[in-house]
Amino acid sequence: MVFYPTGHVGWLACYLSRQANGTVTISRGDGFVVKIGTWEKANGTVTVRSRTVYREIVVTGQAIPASEVIEQFRDLSRDGYWRLRKGQERFEPLPGFVDFDFLGAAIACDRVYYDGD
Repeated sequence: MVFYPTGHVGWLACYLSRQANGTVTISRGDGFVVKIGTWEKANGTVTVRSRTVYREIVVTGQAIPASEVIEQFRDLSRDGYWRLRKGQERFEPLPGFVDFDFLGAAIACDRVYYDGD
């Protein structure tokens, strides 16, 4: 998840690969899903309103863009780094991640297609 200061969020669901040198990249051989939306942070909770705008693998009966989904995460941030949890899911900084260009391009491309931003 990428939380923009404007209140927008971009979310790429994908497989990651740790390279021999320790860096982490997004797998190009597996499918991925892009969600976009907005976020709000208050009282120890981060609320994300998003919808799937791209799915590399077509799922019969599931429209694109999908209906809006509202999810709430516990805010466990510390030391200036966001750490979120929802049930068994956790989202936190990923040391060694270097694939920011692909991440940004995937989110931006589908935002332009979906809402022009």
